[in-house]
Amino acid sequence: MKIRNILTIFFFCISLNSFAQQIINGFAMPESVVSDGKRYFVSNQGQDVFSKDGDGFISEISADGKLIHLKFLPQKGILNAPKGMTIESGILYVADLDRIIGFDINTQKTVFEITIPEAKVLNDICLLESGFIGVTETVSGNIYKVNTKAKSVEIIGNVPTANGINYNEKTKQLVVCTNGKNYGDGSVYIRTGNSEFRELPNIANGFFDGIEWIDDTHLLISDWVTFPVKEFGKL
Repeated sequence: MKIRNILTIFFFCISLNSFAQQIINGFAMPESVVSDGKRYFVSNQGQDVFSKDGDGFISEISADGKLIHLKFLPQKGILNAPKGMTIESGILYVADLDRIIGFDINTQKTVFEITIPEAKVLNDICLLESGFIGVTETVSGNIYKVNTKAKSVEIIGNVPTANGINYNEKTKQLVVCTNGKNYGDGSVYIRTGNSEFRELPNIANGFFDGIEWIDDTHLLISDWVTFPVKEFGKL
């Protein structure tokens, strides 16, 4: 999670032969970016990333890195400190401290909401199989599986300081990266099918945040390196 006052998104396009960067300014503590392949959304946590202060919102940006709508969501109601997001069938699911909220991206209406009472900092979200999402809770380390149709929740694992989460539907592998108990000694964990999470070997420790499958055997991970931040983070 981005806990310092960042107002800029660095919009990267990475290929085997090129690397381009587009800078977008004007956000309020941006945390995550998600896309359905056509539209792009940015979660803004507002001034306090841990408080129910109602100043969070979701922005929409274009594929070429231009701001379309700074405060696209919520149309009604409030967001406090939105972090991770995922999209399924036109519904944008957002982790907001102790609840998950779903918005129809076409009508901007709230169509889903569930509260996890024991949660304090729900962090990242990923789509699992159809109708299910995975979400991490950094304070407890719990990893939840949410049934979006039944609005039910179960704990499927626990990894201390769990942050980024991503699922590979083809290989049935779920990965989670962590901040580390000392904010810099985080690791990467993997679970195949319904097995237990195991730590991946031969990965240098870091203050890991986001994690994405590039293909079936490679991961892209964002690393603060240390917190508080002293130098540059890295991918």
